[in-house]
Amino acid sequence: MEKLQVVTYNIHKGFSQFKRRMSVHDLREALRGIGADVVFLQEVQGLHEKHSARHHNWPAAPQYEFLADSIWNDFAYGKNAIYDGGHHGNAILSKYPISRWDNEDISMHDSERRGLLHCEITVPGWPQPLHCINVHLGLLGHWRRKQITLMKDRIEKLVPFQRLAQACQRCTRGIAERLRSVRDHIGPPRAQLSGHSSHAATRSHLCARVFHRTGPCPSRPRLVKGVRPHRAVGAARQKGMKFRDGNSIDLLSNGEQYFPALEREIDAAASEIYLETYIFAADATGNRIAQALIRAARRGVVVRLLVDGFGSRLFAQNLQPGLLAAGVQSLVFRPGLSLIKFKRTRLRRLHRKLAVIDGKVGFCGGINIIDDVDAGGPLGPRFDYAVRVRGPLLADMRASTRAVWIRAAWTSVRRRWPPPPGPRPDAPPAGDKRAAFLVRDNFRHRHDIEQAYLAAITSAKSEIMIANAYFLPGQRFRRALLAATHRGVRVVLLLQGRVEYLLVHYATRALYHQLLDGGVEIHEYQPGFLHAKVAVIDGRWATVGSSNIDPVSLLLAREGNVVVENEAFAVDLRNNLQKAITAGASQVAREYAAKMRLATRLMTWLAYGLLRALTGISSYGRARDFL
Repeated sequence: MEKLQVVTYNIHKGFSQFKRRMSVHDLREALRGIGADVVFLQEVQGLHEKHSARHHNWPAAPQYEFLADSIWNDFAYGKNAIYDGGHHGNAILSKYPISRWDNEDISMHDSERRGLLHCEITVPGWPQPLHCINVHLGLLGHWRRKQITLMKDRIEKLVPFQRLAQACQRCTRGIAERLRSVRDHIGPPRAQLSGHSSHAATRSHLCARVFHRTGPCPSRPRLVKGVRPHRAVGAARQKGMKFRDGNSIDLLSNGEQYFPALEREIDAAASEIYLETYIFAADATGNRIAQALIRAARRGVVVRLLVDGFGSRLFAQNLQPGLLAAGVQSLVFRPGLSLIKFKRTRLRRLHRKLAVIDGKVGFCGGINIIDDVDAGGPLGPRFDYAVRVRGPLLADMRASTRAVWIRAAWTSVRRRWPPPPGPRPDAPPAGDKRAAFLVRDNFRHRHDIEQAYLAAITSAKSEIMIANAYFLPGQRFRRALLAATHRGVRVVLLLQGRVEYLLVHYATRALYHQLLDGGVEIHEYQPGFLHAKVAVIDGRWATVGSSNIDPVSLLLAREGNVVVENEAFAVDLRNNLQKAITAGASQVAREYAAKMRLATRLMTWLAYGLLRALTGISSYGRARDFL
């Protein structure tokens, strides 16, 4: 025998969600149908006197014995928690003899008892016994980290890693990082439940090793109706990615190219304009675009302008009265934000920079309506990008801006305008570029932009080039970049070199050591402030938009990005980035962290810790993968 079929399942003590009904009988039939050789079970009820008295069909035997039935002749059960009238724990069912087993207490707190169940199974035809470990880890991250360490120590004492099969029910994102320490101590990474591995030539028994996953984890089947398996972690699915062919997409660098193009299209508008921006400043550039909107409104064009209440705090006093008087429909997204009071919702900002005009031309990028040149100062213009879009992709961009406008108008009690018209017919093809418009919101598209990045990074074969103003990626994103370097992919980061926001500046540098040691190139832009949010992968995939790679953009704010699958566009953007790196960036040495002064090191980790705490508070528990 060269292969075994292994199943792992948390049976929740034989009940469906919220204990609505008993499911242990259905579960037994489902497990019989699978017919696995070895079954790992968590939260198995060994004894419960009250349940047995309350439910007439409660199994007379312990649940592990009831589930084993006549299919699995041997079983091992390890108690996790013991209480008055009962106990529950982990179990392993096997079609082959279990030669020995033991259960080790790995509880971190009296309120949550946990055990590590280990057994040795004698498989016919295998020269060595199969070692199996079944663990149901604790609820809190620091408990799980300690339990993983205990498991690593136990593994090192038990058996060479090539003969280990593990079942770990609560395999969260943080655990995968800890398991790599096991790999570093005991062997190279690989995942295989088969004898056809590189070791099969000398021993054909089961090989099961720690797997460093960068792609999607397979989801578990729902064995029994009403019993929900834990969700697989680490998926990099391209959810929400709807590509459209036949687009014309032009790259615009900095405000020098963007503002004249935007003003020309506004002046040419005939029916409607949607404009969203995070910052709409009352400076020369802001007044210039405001006057263009006023001219359009006076021609009878319906102009809908939406700005963010935090990024454009003074907009309602400086520019909005004149725009409203001229007929521009203008709203502020989440207005009335106090600079003193901290609320969780304060970081749920409208960070998109979008414009859709007559359903025929649109703009998407990271450029705000603000002077991007430090007049009379030593710094160059903000380094940023936008794209001008024509073609079928505009239907998706217009639908998104329309939906956000309707919501903002609905929440405004003082502004009542007629609802905008419904969808327009798709614009005719205008070019040869294949592209998709992605958004991030707090409902259906919370991870679309991040997942698009991860999918592209995971499939990268030669080069990844990312330019990002505020770069604080989560663990999954960092692991994907490091995995790419291990595959031989060149990973280049162009990051902010000047101090714009002190907290973010120092917190970002806390990640340099890990990235540099993993082979990532880091370049810091020096001529001015870097504001770009772009990436190019393998010279064929590119994205331009408003989303930073940080907790605010990927967990809280409304963002918009255009993804382009076109070699000519990607090469153009890559050449532009390479020119900026060559002419105005300094490469961070690999010894950066080692040479860092103590005061700087302290500032770095204080900033990182503070930002981590703020992320956890403001993201409603959705920040487990970040920082």
